[in-house]
Amino acid sequence: MKSIEVLVNGSRLCVAGSGPGEFTWASLTLDERGEIAASIQVAGSRGKTVPIWIDDCRIKEGDEVVLRIVEVVESNPPIVAPPAWTEFPQIKLDG
Repeated sequence: MKSIEVLVNGSRLCVAGSGPGEFTWASLTLDERGEIAASIQVAGSRGKTVPIWIDDCRIKEGDEVVLRIVEVVESNPPIVAPPAWTEFPQIKLDG
């Protein structure tokens, strides 16, 4: 299966893949509001679950982040895989 390999400073954090017909995503966030923070998240869709491989990995200035697409027989297990919404939640707006 196609997967996303994530390395930080040469250390592999995970190989994440949801499988055929699903999707996997990686996000790098730089937040400069207040104290500067940067983080990586990796998650996806697998059936009726949302596998999460990296929830909030903090990185700092000078860290090298590598995202590589790889072909593997099996990805790493996610750290958690909560159920996906079965339908959009109803949001009540005041006023």
